[in-house]
Amino acid sequence: MQEVIDTDQKICFKSQGGWLENAGIIGLIRILDAEDVSIENNSLYVKKKALNYFAEKYFEFFIKIYGGQTRVARIIDFKVKIEEWQNIDENKADPEIIYNQLDNWYKNCLKYYIASGSFKKISSLFPPDFDSTLALKDCSKDLQKLKKLKKDNQGFNEVLQQLIPKLQQFIDYFSIPKAKKYFMAKTLSYIVINNAWGGISFFNPQTKTPDLYQDYEDAFVKPVVEYLKADHQKDVYRCATCGRPIKKQKYSYSFLNGVGYDTNRKTSNAWLFNNDQFMCPLCHL
Repeated sequence: MQEVIDTDQKICFKSQGGWLENAGIIGLIRILDAEDVSIENNSLYVKKKALNYFAEKYFEFFIKIYGGQTRVARIIDFKVKIEEWQNIDENKADPEIIYNQLDNWYKNCLKYYIASGSFKKISSLFPPDFDSTLALKDCSKDLQKLKKLKKDNQGFNEVLQQLIPKLQQFIDYFSIPKAKKYFMAKTLSYIVINNAWGGISFFNPQTKTPDLYQDYEDAFVKPVVEYLKADHQKDVYRCATCGRPIKKQKYSYSFLNGVGYDTNRKTSNAWLFNNDQFMCPLCHL
């Protein structure tokens, strides 16, 4: 194993030829901005200042690539359709088509998401300035009226115009930048991120941190900052991935799906029942 040498300003992630560390290196390149990384002598160097906003960049990457797949995106994007209906000519409109589009979006996106655990958890961080449960019931009543008025263009349009501002308040709430990033991050943690790892941080059922950005920061980024500040001259262990000295055998591979194993319950997977495959906080990141 080649020696890994960090500098005062940069962290070194050396390609050792293994697929796992190389996959991690590619992940760092994708997550961080071009000015935060450089490739030198078969190694990736990451500026230490990038640790100050790494958690933000981590979720930002997934939102940019996969955010459009979330119900939150479909709720926000429906604003275009609502604006179209606000200026519609009731004599040329087809209530049947409008109702079907609205009912499908309402049931499968808005109502479904408001009832979800993700909404309850994230909305507790910054509640909407209206009663979402009461507002949703009011919207449901209007939808029932629309269903009965599909043969009455004028009556249908009158109820539709009453309903639109009620739906708009939900769209406006999810469009708030902070709300948008938190709700999307929460959804993507379940449909994308958990394909790679789990059991710790915001995937730990016993976590006491409702803010998943902060939870990620505490689990992955802060340990790196602390490691870089510490003196490792008396460390007796070595990282199984990069060879850096480590004081404690704390970070195993068990959190990685399909790679690690439960080191507490499956000791027979290790040589002589003694697992020595532990990594440093930097490789954990």
